Amino acid sequence: MSTPIFTPTNEPYLGRELLFQFDNLISSCLELNTKCAPASHNRPLSRLQRALCILVPQTITLALSVRELIRQGYLFGAKVLMRPVTERAVTILYLFRNPGALQIWDDGWKHNRRPNLQAMVEYLNKELLQDKFQTVKGFAHDLNSATHGDPLSAQWNAVLGADGVPVFPVSKNLCSPQLADEICAEVIPWLAATMGIMAPHLAKRPPQDPTDACKPARYVLRSFMPGRKLAAPRALSTNGLARKSSARLGLNWLERGDIALARVLLSL
Repeated sequence: MSTPIFTPTNEPYLGRELLFQFDNLISSCLELNTKCAPASHNRPLSRLQRALCILVPQTITLALSVRELIRQGYLFGAKVLMRPVTERAVTILYLFRNPGALQIWDDGWKHNRRPNLQAMVEYLNKELLQDKFQTVKGFAHDLNSATHGDPLSAQWNAVLGADGVPVFPVSKNLCSPQLADEICAEVIPWLAATMGIMAPHLAKRPPQDPTDACKPARYVLRSFMPGRKLAAPRALSTNGLARKSSARLGLNWLERGDIALARVLLSL
């Protein structure tokens, strides 16, 4: 029995608000990339810029992969990809905030020397958010669970059968809109954070005030940390101040907000 191949006009979760926001953010991200990528060619690059040239395209590619998996109904696969998406975005923020770590990156980012994901998030909570959250313990737990396949990972691969008994599908999941929302709510902030770093650091004309570069990243981290679950799209808020950068990119940099970056688009 063949499975359907969905298109943008008939995909199973079409019309979900968070998915719509994810699509808009992707469009803005790809537009931004058409300006940032050429600006990184044929000129000397800093150590951070060289790292970004590796990490930024990977983060965007993984986010696009998540989007296509959602379109085709492979929600568990999309959930599993959230770990590599998150780790790359967090690494970008970590290297930006902690230039001393660039030597570890240049030396190969070896497992026995680089900080793990949990350690990087704890560092960013302290140095970028000034300990806004009393604790970020357990930040990577769900990400690790989905990736490594422990018993808890079953929650993302279970649906109710016709008789009301939970079953574990082996193909497309077309009946879990809440899970689709959850995945979108997770990927949106990290893609936005990546955009917030790539704009000032890979564009031809960076902002005059170097402290501006951390504002979008700070907003995202404040908006999406452990313990802040999204019950429904209406729970989102856009209480953010926005301003345009001086890099002619039209990128809205959000300085403050609440709960998650889902209604907020980094539009060009």
